[in-house]
Amino acid sequence: MEKLFKIGEVASLADTTIKTIRYYEKVNLIKPKKVDEFSGYRYFDAVTIQLVQKVQKLKQFGLNLNEIKSFIKLDRDKQFDFINKKFRMLELAKQNLLNLASHCARKIDFFFENDNKAVGKWKCIAVVKSKENYFNNLFEEHKPILPYLYFLKNGAGYDMIKGWSKGEIYHHHTYKYEIENNLMFVQLNELELQVYEKIDSIERSEPEQDFFDNVDISIESDPRVLGLWKIYDHIMYSKKEDYLPRGGSGERYFMRSLAFFPENICMLDTDDYRRLRWTKGIVFDKKKKLAMPYQIKECNDKKYLILEWKDDGYRFFGEHTWCYVFEKIG
Repeated sequence: MEKLFKIGEVASLADTTIKTIRYYEKVNLIKPKKVDEFSGYRYFDAVTIQLVQKVQKLKQFGLNLNEIKSFIKLDRDKQFDFINKKFRMLELAKQNLLNLASHCARKIDFFFENDNKAVGKWKCIAVVKSKENYFNNLFEEHKPILPYLYFLKNGAGYDMIKGWSKGEIYHHHTYKYEIENNLMFVQLNELELQVYEKIDSIERSEPEQDFFDNVDISIESDPRVLGLWKIYDHIMYSKKEDYLPRGGSGERYFMRSLAFFPENICMLDTDDYRRLRWTKGIVFDKKKKLAMPYQIKECNDKKYLILEWKDDGYRFFGEHTWCYVFEKIG
């Protein structure tokens, strides 16, 4: 005969409370196997206990009861789809919190004043010392700090700038800007002014990825790269050919490690894990259509991997900025 359990026994075996078991029954998450017609006592089977234990575990993983009710009805493949959807929702929530933290860290007032003249995409066409110099064709020769600017909806920021409000751009410092006709003048300091020409007036929530790589790459093996690489250093893109390991900079980076697997999958450890693909000489991201070359150098019997990292500066503006250096540890 099948063994049945009273509600108190179910609560004890599932390490929860009678009140919780009653609530699960109320919301139709579980049902008693038998109800005594005279006493009204409800009896549950072992399958129900296992289900309650599963619900308790899923609650620990951060799912609410409505999500749990949907999750336990799915087959294995659809459960992974459910998890991926939940992951994307949490990523968005995380990014919103990071943006909030960024605002708080910069002590920027949350008041936002719109400027319709600024909204859209701008391209730097000159670096000068003053407006007068611009109109007299007296230009500086060095590259602009911000080659392009996006003025996003509601003053939102992105990788290149932290946000904006009427008359101000928030980068590492607060820069003042003025608009005259179709030109914007951004004052970086007392001796430097960047001049921008408007490309469009599209209201965007985020910049558009204008630069893509070919990621339809044939897969080749590279036994040298297999294993775990720990972050060691970072260098300017222009310095990668002459780089020699000298103990690293000692800084903390958002990357921690990069692991290469024989199935041509690699996992980048940051605040979470980013799954990428690789072939000989290249790490690539199919979703973002980015191909990031790597090279391996040996120095003092140690191996170092130099990865040409393509961040938002490349995706939005085509700029190569940093390379990250990893040391082979396994």
